[in-house]
Amino acid sequence: MKTRDERQKEKIALIVILIAGVCSLTVYFHYFRNIHTVSTHLFYVPIILASLWWQRKGLYVAAFLAIFLIVISLYHMNQTFIMNIEHFLRASMFAVIGVVVSILSERMANKEKELHKEKERLKDALDKVRTLSGMFPICASCKKIRDDKGYWNQIEVYIRDYSEAEFSHGICPECASKLYPEYYKDDQFSSLR
Repeated sequence: MKTRDERQKEKIALIVILIAGVCSLTVYFHYFRNIHTVSTHLFYVPIILASLWWQRKGLYVAAFLAIFLIVISLYHMNQTFIMNIEHFLRASMFAVIGVVVSILSERMANKEKELHKEKERLKDALDKVRTLSGMFPICASCKKIRDDKGYWNQIEVYIRDYSEAEFSHGICPECASKLYPEYYKDDQFSSLR
């Protein structure tokens, strides 16, 4: 798997190759074929890629290509004045496209960061929420529960270990009259049943 630096170097190399290619095609079409619009449409490829990958830093590619187009246009003076204005407008469109794509790319990156943070928050919350479900093997006599390792645990211990519940102990009226008959009378707790 490639490291981040290796991928970054590959992106830079691709942008350099694309810029060299579109600049070469522009010179070829301008000077040898006398066609002025075909090659400039290819300028959008490195502009959009650079703005997507590097957000605002990608605007340097748009600025470079816009200046390149203006210089080529000014250097090639046998064109009409209207053709020069077209190149200036097209150069400004490079900047506009670069700005729009970089803004959208920054928003996407921010949303991805927010999504990652939210995912981590939800994962933490899910880790904290432990619920009990399914069938539990419970002893009919002592009411201990067998866990998934085969050990028998008191019901309070099992529920405490597998949920967020805590227990406090007391004695119900029935058990109190059974355990301490000398202190409790049967009819004393009849209203609590």
